[in-house]
Amino acid sequence: MEKESRIPVHIVNGNAFIWDPEDVINLRIKYRIVGSLVGLLPKCPLQNIFSSLPLHLLPEEVSLLLEKGCIYLINDKKAHHKPNSSEIKLFKEEEEKLKEKDNQDFQKQKNEHMLRNLNKKNNKNNIKNNTNNKKLTNDNDNRNTNNNNEIENISNEKDNNTNGISNDNFKNSNISNEKDNNTNGISNDNFKTLTNPNNIKEKENNNDYNNDINNGDNNNAGLNNSNSCVPKKKKKEKEKSQLIHIQTNSKKLPWYDPSKNNHENECYTLEEAKSKNIWNYPNTPNENMKYKIFCDIWGKPEKYYITSGSKYGSDYLIYPGDPIQYHSNFIATVVYDTNFNYSPKYIIKYGRLGTNVKKTHLLCNIDQSTQKINYYSIEWSSWI
Repeated sequence: MEKESRIPVHIVNGNAFIWDPEDVINLRIKYRIVGSLVGLLPKCPLQNIFSSLPLHLLPEEVSLLLEKGCIYLINDKKAHHKPNSSEIKLFKEEEEKLKEKDNQDFQKQKNEHMLRNLNKKNNKNNIKNNTNNKKLTNDNDNRNTNNNNEIENISNEKDNNTNGISNDNFKNSNISNEKDNNTNGISNDNFKTLTNPNNIKEKENNNDYNNDINNGDNNNAGLNNSNSCVPKKKKKEKEKSQLIHIQTNSKKLPWYDPSKNNHENECYTLEEAKSKNIWNYPNTPNENMKYKIFCDIWGKPEKYYITSGSKYGSDYLIYPGDPIQYHSNFIATVVYDTNFNYSPKYIIKYGRLGTNVKKTHLLCNIDQSTQKINYYSIEWSSWI
């Protein structure tokens, strides 16, 4: 594979990390390398159910990918040099540009979301109005029919009573006319009290007193308003940025240059990484055995996915497909002792460990005489 198409893996204190999400997806799809996400989500930092970048790779995965020519290693500590003032200034300018761009995108998405909600509300209101209008028209039609029936009944009654008026009705009409005349007129006693000059003067004096009181209240109100503290209008503060851009890749940093000094901080083969003391796995006989077993399982035609088995007390978990879609079928434990005796005690122990989590337990070992890898599967079966 060409050097340009390889995926960069950053080595920090003997640990391998990948920071680019596209590289994480490529490793998972093309090479069946899962790793484990060890970062926190920016919006939910106080939980440990879901994790984010960076992706931490197993030592076996790093060495395997290096031998296959899929990745290259970067000594992340030496690749970053101490920044000068001009580089810091350039970084801050680029950061401000990114903030402005992110805020513009955020406002655009917000406006689109608001328009969608408004359209939904308008559609609901239109449906309600249409149903209400239909109900009103039906009610009006019913009222009109009822009114027409009442008018017809009244007209019929009037026609029957137009021939004459009884004496009782005539007397009642005279009484009502007298009452109307009395209400419209004013009695003589009341007229005298109204036209008395003494009473008129008293009313005028009372009106002047009431006006003085009202004027005094208004003046006091004016004094209170003048002494009251009027709150000053606050100046419009500059809107804070809605989004915070988190730098997850060192490529855009001005003080990051891994290819400096003739690619001294980069390694493209396992031998080169060991010679530069950037990556030393596998280094011991046990690590060599574990690495060979990992490569053998990974290279099988079934195309297994392999992850760490530490949560089940073993070395590896083996999946028939992507761990997002499948449960693991096997728990794999590497037996380093070549002269290990599989006593009933150990067989029961490993068997129960796999059965409790509904998996088959694999015991893996390498025969030193033939260098052949042996697999022993332990599965709990029913009594015969």
